[in-house]
Amino acid sequence: MPSTPPVLIIGVNPIVRVVVPLLRAFGFQINHLWSPYRLTSDLVALCKDTLNIELSSCSTLSFDQLLDNATQPYLIFICTDADQHLALIKRITSPSIIKPCHHHVICMPPFNVDPKSLISVQQVQQQLCCYCYPIGFLPTFIKLKRFLIEEQANIGNVQSIEFRIQCCSLKSCSDDRINSSLLNRFGSFALSILFYLFGTQTLSTISHAYIQSPNETTCSFHINYNRSTRLPPVFVNIISNSHISSTYNQELIIVASKCALLVNDYRLILRRFNTEDQILIDSFHSDTNEKFADFSKENPEIPLIFIQSFYYFIGHLKESLINQIPRSTFTELTSFDIVYKVQEAIVAIREAARTGEIVPITRDNKTMQCQVCDENKNTPYKCPTCRIRYCSLSCCQTHKSSDTCTAINTQSKSTEEIPMTQIQLPIELGDDEESDRLPSHMLERIGQSVQILDLLKNRHLRAMIKSLDSSISPADDMQKAMMEPIFVQFVDELLKVVESNTKL
Repeated sequence: MPSTPPVLIIGVNPIVRVVVPLLRAFGFQINHLWSPYRLTSDLVALCKDTLNIELSSCSTLSFDQLLDNATQPYLIFICTDADQHLALIKRITSPSIIKPCHHHVICMPPFNVDPKSLISVQQVQQQLCCYCYPIGFLPTFIKLKRFLIEEQANIGNVQSIEFRIQCCSLKSCSDDRINSSLLNRFGSFALSILFYLFGTQTLSTISHAYIQSPNETTCSFHINYNRSTRLPPVFVNIISNSHISSTYNQELIIVASKCALLVNDYRLILRRFNTEDQILIDSFHSDTNEKFADFSKENPEIPLIFIQSFYYFIGHLKESLINQIPRSTFTELTSFDIVYKVQEAIVAIREAARTGEIVPITRDNKTMQCQVCDENKNTPYKCPTCRIRYCSLSCCQTHKSSDTCTAINTQSKSTEEIPMTQIQLPIELGDDEESDRLPSHMLERIGQSVQILDLLKNRHLRAMIKSLDSSISPADDMQKAMMEPIFVQFVDELLKVVESNTKL
């Protein structure tokens, strides 16, 4: 039977104090700990006294030398700051390595990488290379996934989904913009779990996003799926408060037509009408709690539930390495698509919170699916009221006649709160009005156009034109008007008249 590979730990972030003892508990041998920083007396004390790693193993060799001297693939855990992950993976896979081995590489969260740069990670020819969210390995969520699939007929149609997270203030890492960010740190937990449970193929947009600034003590948003999935918008709410006694609490509530499923920290509860709640599973691991409860209180950015999830992750990891064929659960939870979509969603959430708009998770607006007909992927128009995107005049009229169009309420933001690079300046229309004024004969041709006169019968269009004529910021209002199909059609007809006159 194949043995587990030797372990190389990179970095000395606090998560190392969790990674090392849990790896040893599952029989892994830690051969080296390498730090990108100089080994100070404090780091030596951490390795020798706290982690019980021999000083000779706290390698003073260069990183490339360590890899060159490897006689077999390492299991490499990257426990550095988030902005170093990608560079380290590239070094591990560099063609300059004299004796390249197909090492197993695992990056510990949180992550802060451009989604597009993750594609290079996927192309790395490693035996195992993943940005992993261990929180999904909690048996509670694995059981919930299976229950949603196997008991679909007894669950009924899902009517609402809400994920709530409460945590104490992340003061211990307030100097770290990644660790102290609720969205990067704990929002990514919620996103990874939701994407594991409900998939990523039909993700559509982020809406109703709010991030309290400057300290991000509150973060909330809606995840919207395509209508074809019949999934309701998923509401996520994360609150950080110094008055909360425990370091982390999570609650996932799925309300369906025949029952409700609740995840309360470690427990999965089935609730039916007029019957007692049924606990389907409780994943609490008492030994891990006993060993790491104090550590978690000292490091609130690493909650106890994450540590317990990491315990289960190591178990799955060892089984996959020994069997050499990962089980479907391990493959799903370490899927590149999940971490890619999590990073894309984080970018979209920040943009949606800043602009107050509905923002597509997939970053190409031009190929975003119409949110009315769910068919056309060319969506140049946007509703000025609720800001959903649609593809045509007919979809615009369908949307206007429905009762789903509601205004998005966002807190007003002063320009002092917005960085100068984020302030969108109005487009200048030109100082010389006479240069843009149409001659009288061209105005007469416009007045004789049957198509233009027919369009002007539309009361909504006439109101828009009057509003533009009296606007104090016509450039901004013109940009908004150009999102309305009826106005775009009107402008097109005007241009046809002007251009035909120019050719004459």
